[in-house]
Amino acid sequence: MVAAGVLSTMITLAINATVLVVALGLAGRLSLLAPLALLPLLCLALFAAGVSFLVALAGIQFRDASLIWSVMLQACFWLTPIVYVANRGPVAELLYLNPLARCLYLIRWFLLYDYLPALRFVALTVAACAGTFALGVGLFLRRQARIPESL
Repeated sequence: MVAAGVLSTMITLAINATVLVVALGLAGRLSLLAPLALLPLLCLALFAAGVSFLVALAGIQFRDASLIWSVMLQACFWLTPIVYVANRGPVAELLYLNPLARCLYLIRWFLLYDYLPALRFVALTVAACAGTFALGVGLFLRRQARIPESL
């Protein structure tokens, strides 16, 4: 179920990204680095899948996890620079701890600003997303046999 949800969301994201790229191309604003945006999109999929596995496990273990998750999701939405750019001061440093924010910054830089960030920034983003995925899948596989008992 987790994989199906992530795959469905990624298909929707691919359609939306295609529309965005076409619109940017027609407006003459498409960056030469636009193809590199596939890397943060892949990282975003890994991060989402890892978090999904963790939330699925939490939902099985704790009945109130869905309520807690809905509050956390709202907080994460407002703390992630989706409709705003926070690039100055201590707030920016805190936002860079969030892998989702890092992915969105990379996508924005590649698609809109024709900016190639430092390799260290990209590597840390990939490592954080892959680490979240590995943690989520690892815990899920380790507890998979006990899931029917918890239901």
